[in-house]
Amino acid sequence: MSHLTLYVIHTESLRARQQNMQQAVATIQAVGQEAGWRVDVQYVLTPNPGDLNIKDLEARIKYEPTGEAEIDAHLHTLNVQELSNLEKHRSVWRTCAEKAGCSVLLNSLNMVIEDDVTFVPETGVASGAASKGLADLFALWAKTPPSATYHLIPLCLANQKCKLLHSKEAYVVTPVGARNLFAATQHIRFNARGHLSLWAATNAANVHIPKERITVDGSKLGIFPSSIHTHNHLVFNRDYMEMLELANGKEALDVGTLNKYWTVAASMRSPDLCHLLGVMYHRAGKHEKAQQLFLTALQEMAARGGLLTTGSEIMTNAINIHKFLQADLAMAYASKEPLKYSDKTALL
Repeated sequence: MSHLTLYVIHTESLRARQQNMQQAVATIQAVGQEAGWRVDVQYVLTPNPGDLNIKDLEARIKYEPTGEAEIDAHLHTLNVQELSNLEKHRSVWRTCAEKAGCSVLLNSLNMVIEDDVTFVPETGVASGAASKGLADLFALWAKTPPSATYHLIPLCLANQKCKLLHSKEAYVVTPVGARNLFAATQHIRFNARGHLSLWAATNAANVHIPKERITVDGSKLGIFPSSIHTHNHLVFNRDYMEMLELANGKEALDVGTLNKYWTVAASMRSPDLCHLLGVMYHRAGKHEKAQQLFLTALQEMAARGGLLTTGSEIMTNAINIHKFLQADLAMAYASKEPLKYSDKTALL
């Protein structure tokens, strides 16, 4: 019987993600076992941000360009949440690397998932069910293990042409790939997504991209807020991306159009979507609705474990909207800049 070790990266304080995580684990176990795989699960819960030795990490951090322009554009000062996430991935790589050269593990694979992973559903299958692609992969690997040259198999991609991976919520890695990734991250330049992207770009012959996308980052769908970034673009959410295009357009924002998205925001209660819609209502002069959306965004961020700091646009705008709701302050601030919204792609 073939063997899969499933490593689950999770932060215990993010209780809102636990049900999703357990469903994902159960799905992988069920699909794998049906295809003849034994699936063992290991949870990776440390280090948390408070566990990090900052001095040791600072000695390892070198924000140096690599020569890969697209990936170098991802260089930024990492926060402790990103460092914690990277070190959890590195702990997996270190464990997997110890299996390199072990003959009894030749028919084994290592899969890494994060607690916000979701599956692309098969057409006609209830949302949340595993995609047919996952079952097909297990069946294929049971008959023909991945080529000995493939050391990294991202499950979150489908024929991606750009070098910077859109997400990193699920991937398969061999002991050799893990050993190389662990060594390559002794010096820290990027977060986990950046380092996986760099390794994939510089070792393209050792990376296999499945024909079908298997997983999607739930934080980029709006199911959860990001736990490592204060500003999170929902790049896999169609409504959000339509709204962002409108917000960045030159046309005046139409309240009737915004009201259509109000229903979406009320249903999803995604803090990132509520925040963007609040900014759009503010720009359209509907400050009361903007305030309501900002407060909802704050409440949902707190309830779902989203990252809030003094630099968070959600928090800043929730405070600053009050100056547009009071007549005396509105006059005083009439010449000031409107509320902020970054149009930069979130760096997850």
